[in-house]
Amino acid sequence: MRTIELSEAKHCLPQLCESVVQTGDLVVILADQEPLVTLAPASKRKEVKPSVWEARMRFEQEQGALTEEFDIPSPSVDESTWRNPLDA
Repeated sequence: MRTIELSEAKHCLPQLCESVVQTGDLVVILADQEPLVTLAPASKRKEVKPSVWEARMRFEQEQGALTEEFDIPSPSVDESTWRNPLDA
């Protein structure tokens, strides 16, 4: 980890940022010898998973429309009475 005074960092911020990105090393910027901020590489963006509706639409485009109807419990049904059909 490298440290640099704020006054110096003002003049070479683009180079500091490039160095952090390339090496992955942190740079702590000091103000009056006290840590002020830390430059760190941004984490890579995670791939956003499609919503269930987007996944269904893609599935139907590839496989054809889903035709089977499913019963959805009424909102007035108490969840404690629900049963997992896979439990024997």
